[in-house]
Amino acid sequence: MYGGSQLQSSTLNEGDAGNIIVNASDRVTFAGTSADGSFPSAAFSRVEAAGRGDGGAINVTTANLEVHNGARLAASTRGEGDAGDVIINVFDEMSLVNGEILTTVEESAIGEGGDVIIHADEMTLERSRISAESFRTLDEVETNRFRRARMDLVQGDAGDILALVDGVLILEDSDITTQALAFAGGDITLHTGDIRLLGDSDITTNVQSGNAGGGNITLRADSILAFDDSAILAFAADGQGGDIELRTPAFFGEGFTPAFLDADPTTLDGNDRVDINATGSVDGTITLPDVSFIQNSLNDLPESLINTEALIANSCVVPNADGSSTFVITGAEGLLDRPGEASPLAYPTGDVQSIPDESSGSDDSWQVGDPIIEPQGVYQLPNGELVLSHTCQ
Repeated sequence: MYGGSQLQSSTLNEGDAGNIIVNASDRVTFAGTSADGSFPSAAFSRVEAAGRGDGGAINVTTANLEVHNGARLAASTRGEGDAGDVIINVFDEMSLVNGEILTTVEESAIGEGGDVIIHADEMTLERSRISAESFRTLDEVETNRFRRARMDLVQGDAGDILALVDGVLILEDSDITTQALAFAGGDITLHTGDIRLLGDSDITTNVQSGNAGGGNITLRADSILAFDDSAILAFAADGQGGDIELRTPAFFGEGFTPAFLDADPTTLDGNDRVDINATGSVDGTITLPDVSFIQNSLNDLPESLINTEALIANSCVVPNADGSSTFVITGAEGLLDRPGEASPLAYPTGDVQSIPDESSGSDDSWQVGDPIIEPQGVYQLPNGELVLSHTCQ
């Protein structure tokens, strides 16, 4: 859908809004705006101000999804009813470039925010935002408290965000956030193969006032790398800060140092370092992985340069007694798990034998004019060193 084209579902009076369902075998694209820029290409689900019913879901299933150049997928409520969910299933790549996926509780609404649920193989955000927001205030609750008989329905919590990404999740100058003015903040849960935060990319939950708790942030990945001015923050001004848990064996944050838990969240942006913080009236809990084994496994590199004559020697390798090949295969198991461990090579390498030098008074190293014999493979010496050489004839 291009040029401001839109899919819309809304409820204007009594009754729930219908769902928006998009199924495509290859690709779904929302891109651009109308010529004057006033209408984005979008899918909208709304509970309008006079509506009394829940919003419909936006459900997209496709191999590839693009939300580009001002396009938007958004579910909101400004009447009496919950906002719909945004549910996305992408079998290959999901790409947001200057695009948005939102669920919103407007100030006048009596209802809760919808959830954002995403399952994709690969997911990339560039200058984009995925957000679940509530702009409902406590003053608005008091004004509208008699519009509903049951007070437990008079809520304005932000929705949750759940993303399951089989491969890499990349954020570049982008945000994944839940925020609420007064009610509970939604949770952010990301289960991915790897997470990369680049530029000014933030994963945040925030409750700006009231005693409601901030949303929790749970990141589970094979590795989490954060660079530049990226941050992972869970704040609650007057309630308990959300908990932050990084379930990963490998975490790196550029310039990362734990900030004071009473830090002002506005001071943790634009400082050119990675921050993780869970400040609140009662601070949240931050759980980071133990990566000390990586630090303890690092050794200083030797100051001396590589001896090329030792690496490519005037020598040959005696074949094994059974005549089997001694060419080393360095595929699976070819790398050490960590420095200092035994070599994982699982193939025989034979013995190295120097080529006799028939000229008197010279050493065994190669001399100008000697024939050049191309190496046939990589061979391992008894002391573990590797040389390029060939089988003795």
